[in-house]
This record gives sequence, structure tokens and C-alpha cells, in this order.
Amino acid sequence: MKKKIIGSLALMLGLTLGGLTQINQPAADASWHKGTPKAIKGHWRSKLNKININNSQHLWSYKALTFTGKKAKSDVIQGNHFIMSRPKYKYLGHGTYKIVETYHNSLMYKNKVSWYAHKVNAHKILFKMGSSSYDTYYKFSGKVSKRSFYPYP
Repeated sequence: MKKKIIGSLALMLGLTLGGLTQINQPAADASWHKGTPKAIKGHWRSKLNKININNSQHLWSYKALTFTGKKAKSDVIQGNHFIMSRPKYKYLGHGTYKIVETYHNSLMYKNKVSWYAHKVNAHKILFKMGSSSYDTYYKFSGKVSKRSFYPYP
């Protein structure tokens, strides 16, 4: 009888101490993942700006982002571009991701950059590079007119 009481007290004491040490441990930081987040993969573009060449011709200028499994690409249609070849990302919570990589721009300079992407819904993300303000991007097919560079939906 004494052995059962002592055994049950020892078991309760062990569970209590084990539970207290488990509660006091700090939470682990968010982990880094290779590639780009699935939630923002695809083609995204900013609002369109119409550039008049002369009275009868015009071009469309806009920023475009492309996220694939292992690459991220940013273009300014009728402008500069850069590619991130080995990005890694961390989920920050509430639909926000931090993406970090060393990128090569069209002038072949290497720079380390942090991108932040916040998915608002299936058709809209807020995106910023470094400490700049968020820009709004909209989902599109990735297809562009060869004549005027207008993006198809």
C-alpha cells in the first residue's frame, strides 16, 4: 500500500515539474525556408502608366513581379530589372513574408536585399523592397502584348 502511494506521489511530482519546465521554455523563432512562398507564386503587376510616344502611339509602363519555386524576378516594363536566384523566406504572420537574397541586376552588381510581401487576397499583394513603402500589385497571366507591352489579364 505504501509503495503505491509513494509511486503515485512520485509520478504526480514528475508530471508537475515536467509541465512547469515545458511552459517556461521560450518560443522558437520562425524558421527560414528555401525558395519563394507558395501563397505569392505567380505573376503580379502594378497599376498601368500610359506613355505617349507621339499623337498616335503609346506604350504601357508598369512594375511586374514573377515568383516561381526557386526564383524571383522584378521588371519595370520599359525599364530596369533584377533576378533573385536563390531566395529564402520567413513567414512573419498575418499573411506577411520576408524574402532575402543576394541578387544580380542588369548591370551585374551584386546586392543583398530584403523584400516584404503581404498577401491581401488571391488577386492583390502589397510588396516593398528594403525600407521603401508598400506598393500594390495585382495578379495577371504573365502574357504581354508584343506591340504595346500591355499586360493581358
